[in-house]
Amino acid sequence: SEFFMKVILQGQGAIDLGQNDFVAQGGQASVYVKAGTAYKVYTDPKDAIPREKFQALSAIQDPAVVRPQTLLLDPKTNAPIGYAMEAVTAPHSLCQLFTQPFRDRHKVDAKQIPVVAGKLREHVLHVHQAGIVIVDLNELNLRVPATFDEVFLIDVDSYQTPQFPAPFIMLSVRDWSASKFTAE
Repeated sequence: SEFFMKVILQGQGAIDLGQNDFVAQGGQASVYVKAGTAYKVYTDPKDAIPREKFQALSAIQDPAVVRPQTLLLDPKTNAPIGYAMEAVTAPHSLCQLFTQPFRDRHKVDAKQIPVVAGKLREHVLHVHQAGIVIVDLNELNLRVPATFDEVFLIDVDSYQTPQFPAPFIMLSVRDWSASKFTAE
């Protein structure tokens, strides 16, 4: 029998997520995709994004920054257990563009690299102008479409908002000279 769970999309009703919708599992959550929408369901509900942080992240209006759109609620307790967001169909991580064999294999033109870098700069600036700090801007959280003309920022629920400090940062991107996380 197929595994499935019932979740409530706040203000929209119930949805079933099954094993055929399952995409990936990380340290804190599982991701499901159904009809162009991605659903992040936390393994432990206490790790779920609080309603207040969800509201703060709504200040981000850049469509390339894939922020939480709708809270997912536990059908029994009505407590947040995750969120829904737009599903991103960007198959490559940004760091793949760093190697010449990858660029050759995918026919990435040298003119496309500054375009992607410029887009990344624009998106980061937008997030910071919204009063939010990305903090963990690492290679796993930057996705590039097969057209190599955009970059999408994912894992937005870990961003730092005024009321919610960033929960973690990968050591590979940490600025060891800084004592706190800022837009700088």
